[in-house]
Amino acid sequence: MTMHSSGSSSRVTRRLGFSLAHRVGIFLLCLFLVGASAVLTVDSALAVDASDEPSAITISPTREKLALDPGQSYNGTFEVFNSGSKPIEFSVYVSPYQISDIDYQNPDFETDAPRTQLSRWVTLGSESVTLEANELTKVPYLIQVPEDVPAGGQYAALFVETRVPDESDSSVVVKSRAGMLLYVTVNGDTREAGRITEERVDWWQPAAPLTSSTTVKNTGNTDFFVSSRIQVSTLFGNEVFESSKQSPVLPDTSRRIALEWAESSPGIYQVTTTTTILGEDQVSSKWVFVLPLGILLGILSGLVLAVGVFWIVRRSRKHKVSRAVEAAVQEALHAERAERPEGERT
Repeated sequence: MTMHSSGSSSRVTRRLGFSLAHRVGIFLLCLFLVGASAVLTVDSALAVDASDEPSAITISPTREKLALDPGQSYNGTFEVFNSGSKPIEFSVYVSPYQISDIDYQNPDFETDAPRTQLSRWVTLGSESVTLEANELTKVPYLIQVPEDVPAGGQYAALFVETRVPDESDSSVVVKSRAGMLLYVTVNGDTREAGRITEERVDWWQPAAPLTSSTTVKNTGNTDFFVSSRIQVSTLFGNEVFESSKQSPVLPDTSRRIALEWAESSPGIYQVTTTTTILGEDQVSSKWVFVLPLGILLGILSGLVLAVGVFWIVRRSRKHKVSRAVEAAVQEALHAERAERPEGERT
């Protein structure tokens, strides 16, 4: 009787275990299908205006970094080249330069500020120039630093700008502009100081590009350059991508410096970023999953299902062992009682 009851109970347990595992599997499969359908989106292409042709004028250099004393004068030049097929008349002017956003994507060339006074110290050698096709010219400029200016960074931009009537419509005027940034440090009590305020590499990125970013805050009174590097390796340590760049950070600003692997493919990668700020390296390493949402949900669902099935099987086996031990104990007790004299049995 005991063994028959145990076998029946075991069959019932197996049926219940299979039924529960079956239901869990169906639920997780539905979850996977919902996740996969969620990522089937249509990417809209960016429209490109065919009339947006590259500028026919170029300026060199695009950045000039100087260190000057109070009261000092500096004579400089920059080159302008007409790479077009027609003569171009352009104007030359100076603007203040400062940054208004953390990504350094929206420079402000209009607002005067304490660190844009440099635009008032610049005198141009010429304010209007005409260049023939494929002609190059040098434009002189003079910087006169006031005697009583405080030490630290000053910033401005020198622009050349064309105004050319569009051939298709004489009433339309097409503007083209190129510029050179002036970075001037006024010598004196200058302080180069800054720190990293955030490093971000998301552990899950659903599609290319694989991105990382580091935010640096300049707490000094002059600019400095930050060196950023990203290295991407596979699970087995093989490096598949590397990139680096130099980025200026102006005083009293924070800059988010982004690095990316544009052609990253799905996989699991170790991403190592190295940021060098004022001669000090800061290295960070993280594991990153580049997987579409549907694939990620499928993997997680499979893991959950495997854990669930393992738990059910283990619990079923544990119950079997418990019942077998209990049956063996009962059988031993029954045998012991059977061996006792009839008068000692209770």
